[in-house]
Amino acid sequence: MIFGGKSIQDLEESDIQSLREREVGESRILDYKGEMYSNSDGDKRDLACDITALANSSGGFLIVGVECDEEANRPTEIIGIDQTNAESRVESVCLDRVDEPLSNGRDYRLRLVPQSNSSRVVLIIQVFESLRAPHMVSFQKQRYFYVRHGKQNRPADINDIRAIFEKVHGYMSRAESFIVERRPHHRNPNGDGFGWIPFSIVPLAMAKTLVKVDQETYSWFGRTSLHPRAGFGGFPSAGNLRSSKIGFSYIEKASASKIRSRVDVFRNGSVELGIEVKTEREDGRIIPTLWLAWTLLAGLHFAGQLYQFFQYYGDVRTLLRFSDAQGYRLVRREYRYSQPFEESDLEAAVDSNLSQLLEHPERVLKAVMDQLSNAFGYLESDCFDEEGHVSQR
Repeated sequence: MIFGGKSIQDLEESDIQSLREREVGESRILDYKGEMYSNSDGDKRDLACDITALANSSGGFLIVGVECDEEANRPTEIIGIDQTNAESRVESVCLDRVDEPLSNGRDYRLRLVPQSNSSRVVLIIQVFESLRAPHMVSFQKQRYFYVRHGKQNRPADINDIRAIFEKVHGYMSRAESFIVERRPHHRNPNGDGFGWIPFSIVPLAMAKTLVKVDQETYSWFGRTSLHPRAGFGGFPSAGNLRSSKIGFSYIEKASASKIRSRVDVFRNGSVELGIEVKTEREDGRIIPTLWLAWTLLAGLHFAGQLYQFFQYYGDVRTLLRFSDAQGYRLVRREYRYSQPFEESDLEAAVDSNLSQLLEHPERVLKAVMDQLSNAFGYLESDCFDEEGHVSQR
């Protein structure tokens, strides 16, 4: 893995040095450039070409300020670039020279890594594989499509463009089929009449073996933390996951050997959390939304780290389903209750990307919780404070 699963926002000079020391050469997901793209039309076209080639292919990293020996295919010198207007230049090209435009945060992320003993920086552009591909470069009334093959970018021919459309359609079809296939498993496995909430995070650019069942993954689970305040919820420690037929699983059982919660990590990258909603209160079936929000936040945070570790840069669908929901009520802050839910099942879904899961998981969660609250008769969830963070108890 290029950066060992580290977030682009955590990259430092030592991570760039490590690429040279390990002689990590250019590949389908890694491209080096020694000098920064200028403001000339030709360089703007080249920048648009290099970014869209990654977006139209498998995603990856464009690193500017590192020289690469093309014959030996290894980085040779970290020279850095002048950081003046570097980020705005990339953003401008991606918006003005690309159709459909690429936006910072959704389609790519930027990081300027300072170099010691120098005012220069290395620009890292992390490009996500796009499910809106193919993206076209627009230059002087001419139109180009680019793809990345091996360590080279080249203009796409008709077969490449057809393959992109088929790839995107295939991804979405596989993801939708998987979601439909899992629905029967989302009923309450205990059969005790209590509601069962499955919360799924599904990579829409679905690969069959995104998550590898090996010792490296075990080690990653062991050192991976959940959200810093995840103790308010019911998501188990990532280190509890053990290999299973599907990938990795963890089952928590009550004293009566009934399943209280279940976490599954599928080989295709899907993360699924199932929770039985049971209350000991005398006033009926209650969903404590603040507890639920903390549990789901931990799941989102975990999934974001998982995809980063396995270098998945595509979009994801976050899906909450509530089976056997009829008769349940929400208990909100200050013990405000909703009316009993009248239907059998409900569903809330939000599409986002890796950047949002890593940097703004609570925004994704709020979109889900707002849908849940709205289904129970409230306009929006009250689980969040004025800054958009999940409230403390």
